[in-house]
Amino acid sequence: MIYFSFKKLLFITICLFTGSTLSAQEKPNYITSGYYQFIYQADSALWEANEDLAFSKYQEAENVMPLLHQSHYFEMNKYVDLLVKRGYYDKALFYVNKMIDEYGDIPEFLLSGDSLVQNFIHKSNIDVSEAALYARYQAFYTPERMALVNEINEMYYNDQRIRKTENEWEKETSGEFMDRIQEMSRIDEYNAKRILEIIEEYGFPDAKLLGIWNLRETVHNAEIIFHHISKKVDIDSLLLAAVEEGKLSPQRLGVIRDYNTYIVDSALTKRYSIYATYEGTKDEDIVDIENLDKRRLAIGMPTRAMENKVKVLMKNK
Repeated sequence: MIYFSFKKLLFITICLFTGSTLSAQEKPNYITSGYYQFIYQADSALWEANEDLAFSKYQEAENVMPLLHQSHYFEMNKYVDLLVKRGYYDKALFYVNKMIDEYGDIPEFLLSGDSLVQNFIHKSNIDVSEAALYARYQAFYTPERMALVNEINEMYYNDQRIRKTENEWEKETSGEFMDRIQEMSRIDEYNAKRILEIIEEYGFPDAKLLGIWNLRETVHNAEIIFHHISKKVDIDSLLLAAVEEGKLSPQRLGVIRDYNTYIVDSALTKRYSIYATYEGTKDEDIVDIENLDKRRLAIGMPTRAMENKVKVLMKNK
C-alpha cells in the first residue's frame, strides 16, 4: 500500500513537472502565435477593400492573442468599424472601452453622424457626450503619465537637436564637429540610463503606457531613443521581449538590428542588410537573401513581398 502510494505520488509529480515545463515552452507570444502576420494580412485586405477577409483575419488574431492597438496599425479601431458594420455591438463596445481606458484613445467615429454608428451608440448605451468622453480622457492622462510623456519628448528633442543633417555637418569646423560628437555621446548615455530607469519603474514605453493622444508621437519618440542608445548599451534581448509581448513593433526591432549589424565586404566598401528595413534596399545589398523572410518572420516582421505589396497599394490608393 505504501509502495503504491509512493508510485502514485511519483507519477503525479512527474505529470505536474512535465505539464508545467510544456506549458512554459509552448506558451505563445505575439510572434510565435502568428498574431502579427494576421494583422498584416488584415491590413493588406483593407487596402484592397476586402473587408470580409480583413474581418476574418482580425478574428484569427484575437483568437490567438489579446488584440492590440498598435500605433502603426490601429487594429482595434479598424476591427471595431467592421464589428459595428456587422452588428456585433457587444464586442465593439468592449474594444471601444479598451481603446479609451487602456490607450487613452477617443475613437473619432463616436462623434460621427453615420446611421450605423448612431445605432451602435443607441444599442450599446455608451455615453458619448463631450463631458463624459473628456472625463475618461482625463482619467487616463493623469499628471504622472503626462509628466512621463513630456520627459520622453524632451529626451527625444535632445536626441534630435544634436544630430544634424549632412548639409549642416559640412558647415562645421573640425572643432565644432568634435564638440558635437562628444555632446551626442553624453546625451545618448543619459538617455540610455534614464530610459532603463523608466522601464524599471513604469514598464516599457508603449502605447498603453504613454497613450496615443498625440497620434503616436511619443511612442515614436521613445522608439527613436532606443534606436540611438542601442549603440551604447546592449538592449537587443529587452527589445525582442517587448516585441514578443506586443509592446514594440517588429519593424522597429528589425531597423535597430540593421542599424547595429555591420557586415561588409573584404574591401570594407559595402554594408549589407540583415532584414532589408531601409527604403531602397536592393537584393545585392542583402546578406543571405534566400533566408531573408525566415529572419523577418522570426521577429514578427512581414515577409518582404507582403511589405512591398502594401506599399504599392498605399501608393496607388
